[in-house]
Amino acid sequence: MRPLGWFGYPQHPKAKLAWGARALFVPFTNGMDGHFRRKLIYSKKPLDILCDRQGAFLGDPPITEEEYKLFITQMNVLQVIPTLQKIATHYSTSDSLKFVKHFEWPHDPSLVLVAMGSPNGSYGYFYLSVSLVDKTEAPQEEGPNGTETLEEKSRAIEKGYRAKRKVPRLLLR
Repeated sequence: MRPLGWFGYPQHPKAKLAWGARALFVPFTNGMDGHFRRKLIYSKKPLDILCDRQGAFLGDPPITEEEYKLFITQMNVLQVIPTLQKIATHYSTSDSLKFVKHFEWPHDPSLVLVAMGSPNGSYGYFYLSVSLVDKTEAPQEEGPNGTETLEEKSRAIEKGYRAKRKVPRLLLR
């Protein structure tokens, strides 16, 4: 069965059911520090998941509405979206590398939720999918390139900004 209005990262090919989204991706914002200098502030929630940019794959043969509701409810219980928000903080808008993250499925130990995603170098979108698959079919987990924390990123940018400011300025009259 074709996915219903699929917007996200391609779901796993052996998915029993899946959810996907094309989120708006804003990994940082401009701000001012205490000395009124421009500074990049990394967002703790860089993904804005819009309701009209989500899709579903209901399996083949299609599952019931109650089974899909259980799937979505379990995504909330397992904190899948907050985890995806944290993972997205390790990416920039030009990245094209993907991530793969597993979440245990409590209703059947032979199944696992597989979250996958990437900005695909789109400069503004982050493509996501969460699929329910057999553990034997699940891809190996992959992390984002670079595992620095938000604080380390902010310090590195501030350090770079301060290094640039040491260059003497010409005074204009």
